[in-house]
Amino acid sequence: MIYFKIMKLTFSFVIILWTINLFAQLGNPFIESYLPYQYKGEGQIWSISQDKNGFMYFGSNKSICQFDGEHWTTIKLDTYGAARSMDVDKNGTIYVGCVANFGYISEGIDGLPIFISLKNLLPDSVKNKFTDIWTTSAVDNDRSEERRVGKECRSRW
Repeated sequence: MIYFKIMKLTFSFVIILWTINLFAQLGNPFIESYLPYQYKGEGQIWSISQDKNGFMYFGSNKSICQFDGEHWTTIKLDTYGAARSMDVDKNGTIYVGCVANFGYISEGIDGLPIFISLKNLLPDSVKNKFTDIWTTSAVDNDRSEERRVGKECRSRW
């Protein structure tokens, strides 16, 4: 009699543990990792952003990698240097702060994304006075939009 009670209790305990384990698996998110050769970029990612269409952008050491959920597109930078920071304005434009450069991502003639540098719009007196741009912020206000690039430089357009 005691043997059957112990067996019944053990069996019930095993069923409860199995059920808990089964339900624990249902809540796990689907995660997929990509290697640098798959996204045709560098191994170190400095910045991440998402545009209004849901495309993801990853700033690496030599380029920006765009991901549409299935395919990777490489966006070359004007200069050799990492895309250190990114931000999206209210219109969905992605602004990028790089090593000694900054700009935004636009659609090229062929429909593919390209990097447009804004450094050439700066006066010569400040063009070469900044190096890494670690922070890029699109700040919306009533009069105009201010794009902050780095700690010492602010641009408005």
